[in-house]
Amino acid sequence: MPSNGQQGQQGYLRFPTIFGDRIVFTAEDDLWSVSAGGGRAERLTAGVAEALQPRFSPDGQRLAFIGRDEGPTEVYVMPAGGGPARRLTFQGAQASVAGWTPDGGAILYASAAGQPLRGMSMLHRVSPAGGEPERLPYGVARTIAFGPHGALILGRNTGEPAYWKRYRGGTAGYLWIDATGSGEFRRLLDLKANITAPCWVGDRIYFIADHEGIGNVYSCLPTGEDVRRHTQQRDYYARGLTTDGKRLVYHAGGDLFLLERHPARRGAGQRASATRAQVRAGGPLSGVRVPAPQGPLPGADNSRQGLHHGQLGRRHSTAWRGGWRTLPPGVLAGGWQAAGGRAR
Repeated sequence: MPSNGQQGQQGYLRFPTIFGDRIVFTAEDDLWSVSAGGGRAERLTAGVAEALQPRFSPDGQRLAFIGRDEGPTEVYVMPAGGGPARRLTFQGAQASVAGWTPDGGAILYASAAGQPLRGMSMLHRVSPAGGEPERLPYGVARTIAFGPHGALILGRNTGEPAYWKRYRGGTAGYLWIDATGSGEFRRLLDLKANITAPCWVGDRIYFIADHEGIGNVYSCLPTGEDVRRHTQQRDYYARGLTTDGKRLVYHAGGDLFLLERHPARRGAGQRASATRAQVRAGGPLSGVRVPAPQGPLPGADNSRQGLHHGQLGRRHSTAWRGGWRTLPPGVLAGGWQAAGGRAR
């Protein structure tokens, strides 16, 4: 995603959602829209804080997303082509958009509002016209996907596997399925993995799992059989998988990928392949880049806990040995070597 006309500088692209030929994603904490085939991206928002996790409505006319303009993470809605955003929730708790109901009548999101622990997220629904949110009767769950004839999938502990790679503990993500719409759920899959982002497309259920070491996109039948791998991410986890019911999109390493499903060949099942979306900015980007470290910062040790840059990029700050230090850019450059990395 070129910045300020320079081909070498790229933004960090995250949280894509797709409808037809349009992809909306987050870059530099705003929402952008681009053709599914790549090309020039147009900025849709210009808020004072993050705009994350956009999701197209089933008719493609609206976007639900998480915003922080007024402090906590809350659910907002706006026209898909750009325009004023409206805040829908006022719960003051960590929230994440899970999608829409199939008829487009409500936005679904996960929140721990009213719960004693932050990790006890439950699914809620709220009308895009506003009103009181309603908690759904599924217990602890963070993601949901709808299939044919009332079938649905719930994701429990389905956070972000890339935050804790190859985690296999008691709070690893897993899926439950009601394959017939009867209200009876059963556990889907036993991969010994951290599973997230379920998407129901056609007769298969797509998801992200890291049981082979790196988070990639897989699919299976509603019975849990015939698990197939569809992506070949080797350096960065696949993240943020979403679908419009036909195609899927995800991000990895700051790039967007489009996952196309192909007709089955004789003697073989249906295939899917991922291609990287070539995106260029339709407006200025800050071009913030964090090079890979060649060695420790001068005077620092392994207790260094983070690196932050000022609004104008004139100074940097980091924390080590129990305190904050500020560094001019020259000092930072002396200890690091550019390696093409990107940061949001």
